Amino acid sequence: MKNSLIILLLTILLSTAAFGNNYIVYGAGDPLANGIYFEQGINEGHPYYKNGTYILAYTEFIGCMYKWVILKDSIDMIYKNYNISYAPPYNDWQITCNMYSVSPAPVVFPEGPALLYSQQYFAYNESSLNDGSIDNSNSLFISLTNYNNEVFTGNNGDDFFASNKVQFQNVPSGLIPFLEKINDTLLQLSFIGNALLNNPINNVMNISFVFMNTAYSGNDTSLVFRGLLLIKSLLFK
Repeated sequence: MKNSLIILLLTILLSTAAFGNNYIVYGAGDPLANGIYFEQGINEGHPYYKNGTYILAYTEFIGCMYKWVILKDSIDMIYKNYNISYAPPYNDWQITCNMYSVSPAPVVFPEGPALLYSQQYFAYNESSLNDGSIDNSNSLFISLTNYNNEVFTGNNGDDFFASNKVQFQNVPSGLIPFLEKINDTLLQLSFIGNALLNNPINNVMNISFVFMNTAYSGNDTSLVFRGLLLIKSLLFK
């Protein structure tokens, strides 16, 4: 294992091409693993990145499977991801058996402002009243990384849906999204009203939403990375 790590390190150090696409590691249990990783060159056909003594790279030298890894002090594998994408994957990072691997595992995204979600797999349930109203006690929070002072516009308490800063699709008739600004980097999603059709056959599994330019202080939604939210559904009783 040690020889494999040394080979990986030497391979990385010998690759000298210069690139400008950097990535951010966010939410790792090891606080020193978080931050901006600067692209250094090519390793095993993929770009690799460094943040001080931490390395973000794609390799087969550790174990028997190709994977993305985050190395502490350039040698200890503290997080891994078996996604074989060309660029570092956003989600599905895992801790390792290394003594320096600390939960939770991070998410990884391109350098810049990003939207992150309190839960990746998310569903709203009908309330106990069984009248088409929604139980909002476990609602979704959407946070904006404060990169280059990017913030949500408006005042605390503003409804981004009512002010046309976000558009929703596939919300059942009778329900109205309420996307409230909690602070400059945090929104909370609730649903008000009563769905006109509220039997299990009316469950909705593909609610989606898109932010408008006016949602951000930079006025350009294309510059904000959107984290992955896999299930956005409403489930009726």
